[in-house]
Amino acid sequence: MFNFFKKKKPEPVEQKSDWHKEDLVDACVVYYVKEDGEVYVDVEMRDYEESTVNNFFTLIETLNDKGSFLELLEIAKKGLLDSGKEDIFLELAIRLASKINEDEFLKEEPCIRPSDVL
Repeated sequence: MFNFFKKKKPEPVEQKSDWHKEDLVDACVVYYVKEDGEVYVDVEMRDYEESTVNNFFTLIETLNDKGSFLELLEIAKKGLLDSGKEDIFLELAIRLASKINEDEFLKEEPCIRPSDVL
């Protein structure tokens, strides 16, 4: 009749960010991954004024910069180490390093460079 041993999985509750409540924020980009492994991106802008659009463009430029990736990794590292999750950071670092090495290995380059021929 009743099954007390089965745990019910709580329904996920989608939460809206409240970045817009702060007066100084013009734009926001949020990346997230759901249980299915799909990556989602949410973009919000306060309005469509020229200054807001310019600030949004600056945000996009920053996201495209390799330095911002390293900064994000450093923030994640600090948070994981502060939480005592060194093993998770180590796994993350190893996976990122292998991905970077794989991408560099797959780059196509000529076997003989033109400068070597001369």
